[in-house]
Amino acid sequence: TAADLPNLCGLLVFGTPPLQDPPRFDLAFHSHPSTKFIFQEQLSDVEISLWAQAQGLSLDVAQRVIQAMHLTDPKCRSSLAKSISRGELRDECAILRRLAYPVAILHGEQDPFVNRDYMNGLHLPGIWRDCVTILPNVGHSPQLADPKKFDAILLDFVSYCLKNAACH
Repeated sequence: TAADLPNLCGLLVFGTPPLQDPPRFDLAFHSHPSTKFIFQEQLSDVEISLWAQAQGLSLDVAQRVIQAMHLTDPKCRSSLAKSISRGELRDECAILRRLAYPVAILHGEQDPFVNRDYMNGLHLPGIWRDCVTILPNVGHSPQLADPKKFDAILLDFVSYCLKNAACH
């Protein structure tokens, strides 16, 4: 959505790597048995539980993810898959390369899904701190796994953006 929001002074990306056109899922993501659940419309309780467990969250936080998955419209997953197959995905890397403000990319050190090597190889100008920010000892959902660490990084980034960008 960055291309559609002209007044941003910074952008935070986490949870999934920016994809190129055509998307190279084989490079951007690790092969993991739970990855297929992202695009699957109907999920069993077991599949939802496996997805939550794969994120490496504490039991109570994983339970919140399970509840959220049950509340999510199942068509959002299949609609995402259909959108990708129709070629409707924007070239996110090209968009990020054109931005005139900083971009922070956060990644959990123990994320079983996202390939850190892919993200490190994107060579995006304007990336905050000149690299992907790695959150140690967390998996796919750093905002849930370690909210204090995530919030501290977010506040650092916001402060940086407010000091160094022309915010409107």
